[in-house]
Amino acid sequence: MRCTTGFFLSVLGLSLILSPAVLAGSDPSREALDGFKKAMKSKSERDRISALDRIVDLPGKSAGKELRRVASRDRSERVRAAAAAAIARRGDPKDLKFLLNLCRTLKKKPIALAGVLDAIGEYRNPKAAKAVADLGRKWMHKHKYPALAAIRALGRIPAKPSVDSLIGMLEMTFVRRGRGRENTDGVGGYYGGGNVSSDTHAKMSDFRQYIVASLRGLTGEIIGAEVSVWKEWWEENRSGYVFGGGGTDPNRMARLTDARYRYSIARPDEAWRWTKDVEEGFTRTAELKVDTKVVGRVSILTYNTWTRSPASTGAMAKLAKQQLFDGVRELGDKETWSEEVELDSVPALKHELSGTREGGRMTLTQVMIAHRDIMYVIRTTTLPGISITQKKHAEDFLPSFKFLD
Repeated sequence: MRCTTGFFLSVLGLSLILSPAVLAGSDPSREALDGFKKAMKSKSERDRISALDRIVDLPGKSAGKELRRVASRDRSERVRAAAAAAIARRGDPKDLKFLLNLCRTLKKKPIALAGVLDAIGEYRNPKAAKAVADLGRKWMHKHKYPALAAIRALGRIPAKPSVDSLIGMLEMTFVRRGRGRENTDGVGGYYGGGNVSSDTHAKMSDFRQYIVASLRGLTGEIIGAEVSVWKEWWEENRSGYVFGGGGTDPNRMARLTDARYRYSIARPDEAWRWTKDVEEGFTRTAELKVDTKVVGRVSILTYNTWTRSPASTGAMAKLAKQQLFDGVRELGDKETWSEEVELDSVPALKHELSGTREGGRMTLTQVMIAHRDIMYVIRTTTLPGISITQKKHAEDFLPSFKFLD
C-alpha cells in the first residue's frame, strides 16, 4: 500500500509540473500577451501605442496575429499606424502582403494609411513599388500625409519603377500653363487639367522638395527639382542601373551627371573607370589601365569664373594654355592653339599636342568653354600602350559633353 501511495503521489506531482495552467503562468511570452491584451483595453491612445512594444519582439505567430488585429481594427488611426510600424519591425516578409491589402481598407483613414505606407517602405521590396506609387499619385490630390508617406516609401524601395514614379510625381508638382493664365514659375508645366487654381498649384508644389529628397536618397544623384534633368539622366542610365546602398557608384552609370555645374559626360567605355584620385587640378578623372599601367586619362575641370583669377575668359584661356604645355614641352612634334570649335552648340577653344614619350606616342587634347559664368576644361590624354580602338573611344569623350539646360 505504501508503494501504491508513493507511486500515486509521484504521478500527481508530475502532472502538476506539466499542467498547462502551470506552464502558462510561467511562460514570459504568454504573460506578455496577456498583459498586452489588458493594456489594449485602455481608452488612452498613448497607453495602447506603448503596449505594442510589449509584444513586438516576441517569437511565434501569436504576437504577429495580435499586431495585425490592432492594425486592422483599432478605433484610433494613430494606434493602427503604430501597429503597422511594429509589424514592419518584426520583419516577417509574409506581413508585406497583409499591409498592401490593408491599404485598400483605409480610403477614409489617411493617418492610418500613412503609417501603413511608411511600414511598407521598411521592407524595401521592389514588388511593392507600383502599389505604393499608385497610392501616392492618388493622395497627392487629396491629403498630404499618405502622399508624403508614399514618397518616403518609394525613396526606400530600390527598384526602377520607384525612380520612374518619383520622376512622374515630380512632374505633377509643376503647374501647366492654362488658357488665359501665366506660368509664374517659368517652367513649361506638367500638372494637367486646363486652368489650375493657385491653391492646387501651391498644394502640389509642396511635395516637390520631398520627392527630390527621395530621388536623391534612392539614386545618390545630387540633382535639383529639374524634371528635364532627371528624365535625361534616367533615360541614359535606366537600362543598366544597379541600385546600391550608400550612394551610387559613378562607374555603374553610362553618364556622370554634375548637377552643381550643370553638365553630364560619358566615360569612353566600360573599360575606363572614374577614379577617386583625380588628375591634379581637375574635378573628375577617368583612367584606362592595361594590367596596372595607365594608358589613357580623361578629365574635366569646372569652376565659377567669379571665384577665380584672372576672371576674364581670354585671360583664363591663356593661363590654361601655359599650364597645359609647361609639363610636356619636350613633345612638341605637333601643337595647335586657339582652334575655334563648338561644344554642345557653344563656342569653345581647342588645344592639341602630340609627340613621342617613353617609347611611344602620346597625345593630349584640351577644350575650354565658358558658359553661364562657368569655365569648363575638358582634357583627353592617350599614352603609349593604348590600342587603336581605345584611342578612338577616348576621342569620343569630348563630344559626349552635354549641358543640363
